[in-house]
Amino acid sequence: MYPNLGHRPLIAVRPSHVQALIRGLSVELAPGTVETIYRQVAAVFKAAVRDRVIGRTPCEGITLPKAVKDHKVVPPEIDQVRAVADEMHDRWQAAVCVAAGLGLRQGEVLGLTLDRVDFLRRQVKVDRQMMTLTKQEPRFAPPKTKASYRTVPLPDSVAIVLSEHVRQFPPSEDGPEPPRPRCRRRDARHLRPPLARQRRPHAVGCRRRVQRARPDFRY
Repeated sequence: MYPNLGHRPLIAVRPSHVQALIRGLSVELAPGTVETIYRQVAAVFKAAVRDRVIGRTPCEGITLPKAVKDHKVVPPEIDQVRAVADEMHDRWQAAVCVAAGLGLRQGEVLGLTLDRVDFLRRQVKVDRQMMTLTKQEPRFAPPKTKASYRTVPLPDSVAIVLSEHVRQFPPSEDGPEPPRPRCRRRDARHLRPPLARQRRPHAVGCRRRVQRARPDFRY
């Protein structure tokens, strides 16, 4: 809201001012981000109407930018998944296969425990994620959204990988340990896209292996 509307008294803000704010934000921000900011602004004026500070909210009839959904999700090829998994420490190779095979977010993969995997019915229950906050120990938390609560099919290929993982690394009797992924012969920094784009030697090597499997692959 600042400095676009912050210098104006509430009673002096007009719908045209709010529309100008949205138009300016749309130049640099994504439609979803603009909508989030607009909802916050609208909530302020709604509260002002409820408290009878103003008679009517200026956030009525505002046109928001429309999101263009033309981005197509292209799943990775099997060779690409194998190339990434091969770069991981043995204990974390299964996490790559689970993420690719089940379509889970990173936090959902780290929050997956054996009691959520039904090998008999070939399905996996997704009802939590692993959350890491600054200066705090990792902990289980609800999924990102209500729609994130789901049960996904468990392909045979992923079931085999998980079975072998459980055989090599049996679950702790005291419960799941906080995830601390480490890559073989190197640290895990190359897993973070911002650092991977800095062309560190180990990141470049991983990327070249993946691109040899599929030349048109980019990340």
